[in-house]
Amino acid sequence: MRCHQTERVLMEDAQNIAPNEHAKLCETCAEALLAVRTARLVLQNHEIVVPPGSKRRAWQAMEKKQRRKEIVLPIFAFSASFAAVALFYLVAPSALHQETHAVEQSNPQLEQTRLVEKKPAVVQRERMLELTEPRLEESVIEVGVEQNTSRKAVERNAKLKRIAAKAKPVHKTSGPDLVATLEAAKDALPSNAPRAAELAERVLGAAEKTTILEAEALAVLADAERRQQRHPEAAALYLRVADHPAGGPFAEEALLQRALILAQLENTIEAIALLELAEKRFASGPTAPERAALLAQMLLQSGDPQAAADAIERASNVGRSMKLLTRRLEVARALSAIQPSRAHALLEPLLDARTPASLRAEAELLLKQ
Repeated sequence: MRCHQTERVLMEDAQNIAPNEHAKLCETCAEALLAVRTARLVLQNHEIVVPPGSKRRAWQAMEKKQRRKEIVLPIFAFSASFAAVALFYLVAPSALHQETHAVEQSNPQLEQTRLVEKKPAVVQRERMLELTEPRLEESVIEVGVEQNTSRKAVERNAKLKRIAAKAKPVHKTSGPDLVATLEAAKDALPSNAPRAAELAERVLGAAEKTTILEAEALAVLADAERRQQRHPEAAALYLRVADHPAGGPFAEEALLQRALILAQLENTIEAIALLELAEKRFASGPTAPERAALLAQMLLQSGDPQAAADAIERASNVGRSMKLLTRRLEVARALSAIQPSRAHALLEPLLDARTPASLRAEAELLLKQ
């Protein structure tokens, strides 16, 4: 067999570099070195004319071959690495399944835990792993102690089991179970927002996409986040509800709640645009008075009382609201100096007997001015 260092040894000898230990110990290199030195002596003792340029061409050929090796070796190494990774992904799942199955069979308690986890339940994958991993690891460690295995093997079995659990798909629960879970989330919403959020997330993890059940779960989750003062998260969820294909029954309220959050975050421009969009989609919806009051407030704060009056006048026939009546008084007060007739028209609904006495008194006083 030829040694892969033979060429380097011969090149070093040609450059009068002392041979290293390998050249002395390797039989192949020593034999080749002896043959070259013998040939060199023969050439030196006989007057042989070497063609001009032969040495240069020989060195060029050797350097070209060396460069080819430098190019081919990295490509071969990359190909080998890629093949190893591909082989791992093909073989590892089967081996992982066999090892985890053996661990489960060796421990009845672990098998019972696995069967309990397979019962239909509306559990999101991350929550299920969080709840089962500690018990699972304890069970596997107990198996290792009983079998007198090493701690490294026990930890490895636990890690394999966690990986297998993450690879298992979440079982879809039946429709009635999801509906019951969502009803429980809505019941918990007024008093226990975190619990409502947890239940809504379970429904979202198991419900079919683009269904009204998913849209309603998103709406409940958004309300729960808002009650927990997590306003950016709630605003994003309300937008998902408004854009959901089956979110029609919840879209109007979602747009209003998102606009309220944007106003609270002082994002006036986006809040005004959102309210105008809601007005186009739900001109006479049940939230129209509250939307008109909020839009008039933001326009008034932006220094545009005329636009605020326009918003109130467009909502004049959609019902009575304390917030809208209050905004009428505020906008009329702002317009009294520049458009008194329009201000008086805004105040007329406040003169109704059903209006609270305090607001009616302020409106009457403003009309006398």
